[in-house]
Amino acid sequence: MSNERIFPRRYQASASQPCTLIGLTVEETSEFERLDQLSLDSHSGNGAWSFDDEPTTPEEKRWLELYRKHETGWSAWLAAER
Repeated sequence: MSNERIFPRRYQASASQPCTLIGLTVEETSEFERLDQLSLDSHSGNGAWSFDDEPTTPEEKRWLELYRKHETGWSAWLAAER
């Protein structure tokens, strides 16, 4: 399996703060990116953490929480754009 992420990252930019993932704060975006890289590094090319299984580590659990928060924000953003 490729190390490429299946789901695209969706960032928002503002003049007053760095780019963030929609639905996340600056700090959460930084944490998510760190955990996402950890996911890729820890699996040595065998894919990243899964959405299908229960998280097995605190890091995986937090990554999934942040991803779900981002996904909720993204869905709300899409609905507002339509």
